Amino acid sequence: MNTTTNILSDNVNNKMGFIEQAYNLKQFDVVVKECCGLFEIVFKKIFSEALAQLPLQERIELIEEEKKIGELKKGVQEFGFGQLVGLFRKTNLMKKWAKCSGRDLGLIDSMNFNSIVELRNKLTHDGANCNEFEADLVYNYLKSLLASYGFVNLEKAISSSFEKLEDKRKPDINEKYAKIVLNEERGIIINEADGTRNISFKVDTINSMLESMYKFVLQNSNEHEAGKALFSIGYSGGNRFGKTMNGKWELLNLTYDEKITKWCEFDSVVGWGKYINNLHINGEECIIEGKLSVQENFLYCNRKKNDIKLCDFFRGYCTGVLEELLDGQSIEVICDGECCPQENPFKKICSLKINVI
Repeated sequence: MNTTTNILSDNVNNKMGFIEQAYNLKQFDVVVKECCGLFEIVFKKIFSEALAQLPLQERIELIEEEKKIGELKKGVQEFGFGQLVGLFRKTNLMKKWAKCSGRDLGLIDSMNFNSIVELRNKLTHDGANCNEFEADLVYNYLKSLLASYGFVNLEKAISSSFEKLEDKRKPDINEKYAKIVLNEERGIIINEADGTRNISFKVDTINSMLESMYKFVLQNSNEHEAGKALFSIGYSGGNRFGKTMNGKWELLNLTYDEKITKWCEFDSVVGWGKYINNLHINGEECIIEGKLSVQENFLYCNRKKNDIKLCDFFRGYCTGVLEELLDGQSIEVICDGECCPQENPFKKICSLKINVI
């Protein structure tokens, strides 16, 4: 390693360790942001090397472009990721640096850093989320750049990338989702299954909130409209969740039955109750057979027969999830009243019948 690389090594090793940990926790937004931070560090070091090694005329062109992008107010060391990518693109700096330093660009030559800039901006400014595939792509771009800089073996990084992609194509419906973990320093909890932030409420509090909303609507209309409001809230959350899950599983080539099973596994470990998938989807004939059952559904916890039923919220949630997992097929979710735990305290499992509309 040269002197510049030695200076970089501590930062890179520390950052890569943190990124690897975030990836294992499925905190994909963190992975992308931290990777972009390392891109900035490496780009700035490459710029410094280029100023020392490029021919005079190319150095002059490089400094002139730095002035334009910084608008004579800041230099390259103060540039953000987007400005650095713009500088490298306009001056073709990566190829020039590789040529004068004897580096092998490998896959870096074909990398689309503009797409990474766009993804980072969405995360930073628009509050968007990224999925595992996007994090994987950015992470392996970074490893390829570091390989060219002399940190890791490029061939190994590329091989690892394809192995992970191939693993994603193989359905594993026995996959067990990870637990909720607390980050005490930040005061947040993260669901390891999808890397998203969660909050913790008592079941009684959640059910009380839903009941209060129902009563508020009831005061201004009737039971039918109050039930529709519960359904709408559940549907909105379920639809959004189903869309996120569909995006995560896009490369897996799962059947509809496998998607529903994975959804049941997910919700079973976050306190909604024990989901049991006895549904069978016949996509060719547009038929759904069997039932979806939930043992110890949280909506029935500590609730008596005469309490307001919150089933419409649950029907809405399941409808929203399933319509996304079934690629937009309109369905109807019907509660099996005969086994309702709120009607009969000896019952512990509620069942739902699903009809294609």
